[in-house]
Amino acid sequence: MVFKNKFLNIAVCDDDKILCSEIETMLNQIAEQLNIHVDISVWFSEETLQDYLNKGNRVDVLFLDIELMRLSGIDLGYYIRKALNNINIQIVYISFKTSYAMKLFKTQPYDFLVKPIHESDLMQVIQGILKVAETKNQIFNYQNGREIYSIEYDAILYFKSDRHKVLTVTKDKNIVFYGKLNDVANEAPPPFLLIHKSYLINRDYVIRYTFEFIEMKNHDLLPISKAYQKEVRDKLCYRGEVIE
Repeated sequence: MVFKNKFLNIAVCDDDKILCSEIETMLNQIAEQLNIHVDISVWFSEETLQDYLNKGNRVDVLFLDIELMRLSGIDLGYYIRKALNNINIQIVYISFKTSYAMKLFKTQPYDFLVKPIHESDLMQVIQGILKVAETKNQIFNYQNGREIYSIEYDAILYFKSDRHKVLTVTKDKNIVFYGKLNDVANEAPPPFLLIHKSYLINRDYVIRYTFEFIEMKNHDLLPISKAYQKEVRDKLCYRGEVIE
């Protein structure tokens, strides 16, 4: 798949200079293959990257080592999400270890890659992020009476089936319309995931989950039915790590 003329600002932060150079080379090769434009900046310390972000510089994708010297990659992820209130940077953690699942989940990363990093891993990540970017401005249309209304999918936290109606919970209001949740699910873009016959969630707004329920960003707790537990676990976990 080719994403012609797309542009990404990519940052790589790792204290291993050789690895940074290898990642930069692979990313440039991937950009050429996908016919996209990339601007890659490399950072060897978390402090310099943090200062760069504090000045409001744009980063679309951040490949971030977890085991940094002073401020860990997880701490920097918290800083980006909480202090900077930035949910747009797609954070991709990199590490030799695979035991960080719960801590990583709370910083809402896009993915987690295990060192050594292969070009196929990076290709999959970049293609996925480009696909996500394409869905950000997609529009959901619904009908109330004779009127047709529109709302961006990115503003929707989840859909809930209520008999012959569908409740749509958004960032700032609730919307009710006549329809079937299955029809909504069939048209929804990739971030949306069925967790129950009555609930279709936007994964971008999940802040916590167990085997039994999901907590959304507005702190609504939604049940996960047994029929969907495996799919939810597979799509919300990183590299097979189970979050309990």
